[in-house]
Amino acid sequence: MINPKLQNLIADLGTAKTWFLKIETFDWVSPSGKATASVDVTELVAAICRRKVNITTGHTLIQSSDVKHIEATREPNLDYALSLPAARLTVPVIFVEIPDGTQLLVDGTHRFLALYYQGIEIVPFIIVRYPDWLCYATVQGDLTA
Repeated sequence: MINPKLQNLIADLGTAKTWFLKIETFDWVSPSGKATASVDVTELVAAICRRKVNITTGHTLIQSSDVKHIEATREPNLDYALSLPAARLTVPVIFVEIPDGTQLLVDGTHRFLALYYQGIEIVPFIIVRYPDWLCYATVQGDLTA
């Protein structure tokens, strides 16, 4: 039997997939510069909704240092983030885990920021563990380097 909270998160994400009208990708370069990954977020979300990948779910505290990092590295549209409807803010953000345990936010940057700037300190999340997300990504180089 599926945990009811997990079932609700999956249902919320299933609703969210209708927002992916174009191919969404997340591109990442390792700090060493020895590896890159381009995650097909549209396909990853579909796989999560179809329960094709193992996930971990929960809620986490939004750290101001994470917000500063996102703002410095991703150039998000804060006006857009703050215009998101309340119902959309309940959709979990999605992280993928790389081999060293670091979690990369691949979907939900604007939801993450909107929650923070609205004074909400907790964000629902889904983590796709390494290597489960690799079939939805193009990787060059060694992610373990």
